[in-house]
Amino acid sequence: WLWPFVWQGDVSLFLAMIKVVEDRLNCAHDVEQFEDLKTIILVEDNVKFYSSYLPLVYSELMEQHQAMLSDSSSPALRNLKMRARPKVLLCTNYEEAMECLNKFGHRLLGVITDIGFPRNGV
Repeated sequence: WLWPFVWQGDVSLFLAMIKVVEDRLNCAHDVEQFEDLKTIILVEDNVKFYSSYLPLVYSELMEQHQAMLSDSSSPALRNLKMRARPKVLLCTNYEEAMECLNKFGHRLLGVITDIGFPRNGV
């Protein structure tokens, strides 16, 4: 999986680009390590849409997750809990989405899609 992105003037896209790659790379490990970790599957083939939507998703997830963290927690525990935030798995076609669903469906928090995406290359 290699995703192109479209620059639309929002600097938060850079953080979202890094986070979406980190989530894909770390999801299998983190699902084993954190029993309450959830996944969100974003199925979108429109580059402009996911380039503008991912920064919004990550901004909201980080805001909600930080609100749940206690100020009294130790820095080490807070860092560990930050790794347990929901993972966003970007998929650009049906096959990729089904692979993520089969692999991480037991931890599924939700699926975000426009219902129109390629299947079998069409």
